[in-house]
Amino acid sequence: MFAPKFDPNKLKTNLRICSVRLKNLYQKKNELNVRARRELAEYLKAKKVDRARIRVEQIVREDYLLEVLEIIELYCELLVTRLGLITSTVECDPGLKEAIATIIWVAPRLSYDCQELEVLKTQFAIKYGREFAQVCSTNANHSVNAKVMHKLNVKAPPANLCEAYLVEIARSYEVEFTPDMNLLNNAQLIDLGDAPELPSYQLMSQDILGPSNIAAGGGGGGGGGGGGGGGDDPKSNLNAALPSLPPDSGLKLLVQGALKSRKFEAPLEGLRNAE
Repeated sequence: MFAPKFDPNKLKTNLRICSVRLKNLYQKKNELNVRARRELAEYLKAKKVDRARIRVEQIVREDYLLEVLEIIELYCELLVTRLGLITSTVECDPGLKEAIATIIWVAPRLSYDCQELEVLKTQFAIKYGREFAQVCSTNANHSVNAKVMHKLNVKAPPANLCEAYLVEIARSYEVEFTPDMNLLNNAQLIDLGDAPELPSYQLMSQDILGPSNIAAGGGGGGGGGGGGGGGDDPKSNLNAALPSLPPDSGLKLLVQGALKSRKFEAPLEGLRNAE
């Protein structure tokens, strides 16, 4: 039997299909995740904190997956534009190596939702050799995107990150919640890749994240009208329960990294009105 040949047209077609499928999958999962946050807010409102802490782990994982889908979709679009370079060269171009290696590595992990990834993996194996594909599958050449590997890690999300999610969800939906400060203060640092720019929404109130409240309120906890002011605010108890964390606390990086581009919806009334 003849060995299979590299088919650039097949590669191009499946790259485009994969890009569209990943975009649709992202939208679907993002909508489900918004609903999950709403349900979690209801758990907190009903004081079912233990159930909320279990549920929030899945929300964190889904946020991780959403970031991965974005990255792979961008890689597919990049490779479509560079198809001529792929076709004309024998060895994998260094500028495309991370994108190709990451797609090969991620294919068996996401093929249930996007079967075209396996087709892409096969085409790259034909083009660059089975040995190349095997090396990428195990990341022996350290070419796979580190953030993608971290986001698809099977380990449970850090407890302090999950607690930070609960804090932000409680804020966003205006639900009273007293976090476990032992978990929040256990601010271990994890490699989330390059520190992202601040999103358009407020990740967490400045009185949680660090000393910027000092500049705004004239000395941190001083001046009774600052952090906890406004007795009518249903979140005032939450503010009082959260002392300022050090500016180099890992919690800030954790939340910024994990919630990157994940917009929390408006409070429950706003959601109902929007629907």
